[in-house]
Amino acid sequence: MPPGAARWPATAAGSRPGGSPPRIEADRTGVTAVPGVWVAGNIADIQAQVVSSAAAGLTAAAAINFDLVLEETRKAAGRRLERLAFEPSFGDGPAAQHQG
Repeated sequence: MPPGAARWPATAAGSRPGGSPPRIEADRTGVTAVPGVWVAGNIADIQAQVVSSAAAGLTAAAAINFDLVLEETRKAAGRRLERLAFEPSFGDGPAAQHQG
């Protein structure tokens, strides 16, 4: 029996036959099918060594940061568009055009 195999009995929920640990499907950046959930390391690749697990963590962190920045940018752009449309003194949106 491989070292550590006793920690993952074959009857555990989500485990593979033979007692290997569960694996969560993810793309190369660690994104899973669940929105807002990323994985890295041995939960995504059970054969990953320490260095590749650390690299996967760095990649997942960069993907998380990108997703958060993108979300904030979309929100800020939406607020700016609202201001352009409804504040006469802000830009040249429809409200400013009707000031005549």
